[in-house]
Amino acid sequence: MPISQFSKIVNETFIQLAHSWEKHILSFTPREVGVVINVSAGMVKVSGLPGIGFEELLKFPGGLFGIAYNIDEDEIGAILLGEDSLLNSGNI
Repeated sequence: MPISQFSKIVNETFIQLAHSWEKHILSFTPREVGVVINVSAGMVKVSGLPGIGFEELLKFPGGLFGIAYNIDEDEIGAILLGEDSLLNSGNI
């Protein structure tokens, strides 16, 4: 197969992949709702999330995200992926 024909096939493949990604819509579906207990130095403690797993993504008010790292029976510790001043104790 000549290189020009191979390049054409590769380009068409990438164009088709790009079109499929444009049609795919990502969405987050909340499964549980917790309450912020404490916020300090980019870390947050949350209660009320019994089904959360290690390194799962948490979504907080204002579009702030965090990653669960410490899972205890009564609370979850998470590392915030943004400015912690946007979050307060009592946020749901």
